[in-house]
Amino acid sequence: MEGVLRDVRRMGNVQKVSEALANMTSLGNQDQFYNEVLCDRVICDYPPSRVYMRSVLKSYITCLEATGNEINEGILDRFFSLMGSDDPGVENGPCYRSYTLGDGKIFTIRSNQHFNPVGLLPWPAGYHLAEHIMNHPGIVQGKTVIELGAGVGFTGLVIASTCQPKRVILTDYLSSVLVNLQHNIDLNKPLCTSPVTAVECDWDTPETIQSCIETEDRETGVVVLAADCVYDPDLACSLARTLSLLLHTVPASTALVSCTLREPSTLTTFATSLSSHKVFATHVHAVGYGTVNPALLHQATRCVVPAVKAECTDPTPCDCETALKRVFYEPSKGESLCLLTLTLKAFN
Repeated sequence: MEGVLRDVRRMGNVQKVSEALANMTSLGNQDQFYNEVLCDRVICDYPPSRVYMRSVLKSYITCLEATGNEINEGILDRFFSLMGSDDPGVENGPCYRSYTLGDGKIFTIRSNQHFNPVGLLPWPAGYHLAEHIMNHPGIVQGKTVIELGAGVGFTGLVIASTCQPKRVILTDYLSSVLVNLQHNIDLNKPLCTSPVTAVECDWDTPETIQSCIETEDRETGVVVLAADCVYDPDLACSLARTLSLLLHTVPASTALVSCTLREPSTLTTFATSLSSHKVFATHVHAVGYGTVNPALLHQATRCVVPAVKAECTDPTPCDCETALKRVFYEPSKGESLCLLTLTLKAFN
């Protein structure tokens, strides 16, 4: 039941949860599910979405009905309480995802995919970048971290909780996203070992973020992060310009940009814009989640060739299963997902 609890807290794949519950049909199993999952303190205080919980319970009840077993009344009552509401604010309101960190602490974020499907939702590249840095904490230890397009703040907040940076600055632009971002900072403040702040940053006028750079940062360099921000050609060019400004302002700095391969031409546009601003990739890694054809990984690396500093990099795809300890994200069955992580530096 521990695995089911962990998956439901984080709104993990419904099919995976359903398959696990299909082997837990006795009345004793049902009582355990009700008491340990539905009555879990974290789930009650920070509930997943109504749609998600309804899907999980509907699948479980359907399975129980097929066995002919009596069904726990608490499970039925909870399911009926989640039936569709006439109030859109109730049905499509904010929801929470809670994750168990390596030290057993519970990390929670609020999202709302119905209100803003981009900035108020966690994305796979954000999970991946957090896992990558957790596996290589020296990248950020003792340094100022600036995350661009932070959204719900997942990546930066995980780093502030586990990797001991000097401080973390989470940036975004829309007021609704910044309000939710501050909520998540406040929610996880007890877990963070480093100070975290939210700052507005418009990539069309990125000079505002320069005021956050301190004198000491110019000696040690800052670490700039961006996860799943390369999805629109126009935004990709603005992101490249902002990265260039930060990296050239503090030459000792490094940027890590994690991208999901969706439209290859958008990645190529981003890479071309980076090179035009004298920002190049010193390392390129393509990783596959789920059932990824190796050829897709090579295609991904080819997309960013315009920004590759050839003498510095070995853009060889690696296997995510062996390269990373999987903590936050698991693909659905049959899902194929290709992610690129670029390590960027400014060159004059």
